[in-house]
Amino acid sequence: MIWGIYPIVDSGVKPGCSEEEFTRLILAARPPQIQIRSKNHTDREFFARARLVRKITRETGVNLIINDRIDIALALPADGVHLGQDDLPLRVAQKLCSPGMIIGISVGSVPEAERAARAGADYVAYGPVFPTTSKTGARVSPRALSELKQVVEAVSIPVIAIGGIAAGNLPEVIKAGAAGAAMISAIAGAKDVTGTVRNFQRLFEEKRKRKKGG
Repeated sequence: MIWGIYPIVDSGVKPGCSEEEFTRLILAARPPQIQIRSKNHTDREFFARARLVRKITRETGVNLIINDRIDIALALPADGVHLGQDDLPLRVAQKLCSPGMIIGISVGSVPEAERAARAGADYVAYGPVFPTTSKTGARVSPRALSELKQVVEAVSIPVIAIGGIAAGNLPEVIKAGAAGAAMISAIAGAKDVTGTVRNFQRLFEEKRKRKKGG
């Protein structure tokens, strides 16, 4: 199951820190999952990066999700793949992916989330919830927390919030009902990466405990 802090790693997101070192710092906190994306690399470079991260995630027991690339996810193999609205259709991805492989879909509206859920997606990533500088060329404006809540209420699969999420607004995202939160800048910009991921994850764990106790 996808839930909690969902770190996303790409090359160069933390100046002065190698991607391997940055990834190890994140995984030292044992988040439930981590996503590797590669917007500016050759296929060979992406595969080499992903293979290294696969080795580390096996050591730490963290789910590895590959962004966009089903072929690389299968070649590793990874635990899952995350697809955007312009990537391969979900039904095609389901035919290609190995049994049990997690498939997530990026959505920007309630109808998109409902379609993904009906088609069998394991989770959806909704956003951007807040303004973000991590994804250039975004075609949509930030949404409101009320819209995130509507998506959560519309589907029975986990909803991961994404876009501009940081320490100051994470409690609001959790209150809106998100099962998890994808983060890039808030983690990359932290002095103590491991401690920051651990503290963010603790907020979701506290939410789960309250829900079970309530």
